[in-house]
Amino acid sequence: MAGLLDAAGLTDVRCETISWVHRTDPEVWWSGPANGISRPGLVMETQPPEMVVRIRAAYDELTAAYRDTDGLLALPTAALLASASVP
Repeated sequence: MAGLLDAAGLTDVRCETISWVHRTDPEVWWSGPANGISRPGLVMETQPPEMVVRIRAAYDELTAAYRDTDGLLALPTAALLASASVP
């Protein structure tokens, strides 16, 4: 990211990684796609009920490693924060 800003001719280029743990209820996280939201939701809407059950089982299996003792998902998250000045 810093290289792109530098190549664009900007000065005082800074870029840092910000990390945090996003905590959410697994039922809330599931509810978006389960209700047809986003690409996964649109795909799920076309599936027969028995396939949705299999998708949910896979979701539960994949998210198990991220469930905290309180039952919430603790998802490691990161973003780049970049800034620069116009010369």
